[in-house]
Amino acid sequence: MASAIALTDPAARRSALTDLVSEVSPKVRALARHDAARDQIANIYQAALKHWLAHIGIRALHKLHARAALSNSGGIALENTKPARGVITFDMAAMSRLFEDELDSAAREAFTLSGMGMMQELETAEPFAAPHGLIQQFVIARQNKLKNVPQEIYDELRGELEAGSAAGETEPQLAARVQSVLGDIESGRAQTIARTETASAYGAGRMAGLKQARFTHKSWLTAHDDRVRHTHNDAEMQGVIPLDEPFNNGLMFPGDPDVDEPSEVINCRCVLQAGEAPET
Repeated sequence: MASAIALTDPAARRSALTDLVSEVSPKVRALARHDAARDQIANIYQAALKHWLAHIGIRALHKLHARAALSNSGGIALENTKPARGVITFDMAAMSRLFEDELDSAAREAFTLSGMGMMQELETAEPFAAPHGLIQQFVIARQNKLKNVPQEIYDELRGELEAGSAAGETEPQLAARVQSVLGDIESGRAQTIARTETASAYGAGRMAGLKQARFTHKSWLTAHDDRVRHTHNDAEMQGVIPLDEPFNNGLMFPGDPDVDEPSEVINCRCVLQAGEAPET
């Protein structure tokens, strides 16, 4: 009751608001900085996935055009020709290799940028240098998580083409299906993949930065809104914990690629933070 009465006084309200803002503002500013850094990394992944999907589209359209040309006879205009029936196939090994190459390059760049950002945040003059093999270990872990993506996308594209072929559609109609499917993937699933890969690279790079700077403890920072998982809120509530121990959600850091439960990392926006000064 006393505090409620006190807050009816304008000066008391201003003082309480100032205290609240001084407490919240550092977190708000920190989250804004992290969002900007992750947007840069997400753009790297999005560009890699866009390039891969464009390659698939070019191959699919080329095959459609070739089949339509084979079907063309008697002077029928090619744009009105129905391609020969049958499944349009890809070299899945080559398709998967390109996917791995694109994501490999993006992961390495993202990991390095994240580590550099952590070192700058810690205000250390020491340049970021991940231990030998650490980035490769991270890349392999992410490749294992995404190994089914090329086949899943190919199956989706093939199903759409088979439906169009069964309906007797012409080359332009089938081409429109290809572009529609790949466009939906680029604006949907590819965005989810990019966000998830961003979280993993951001967390892994920052963890490597903390280790290099010889910090012994860490903490978890959430986005502080109603979309945060309760397990991630619980991790933040733990406060500062030893660097080599997992948080109570089983993750070593937000986006941990070694976690067995995908729901803990998909679209995660949380951030790993330093827990205390390094050992001397």
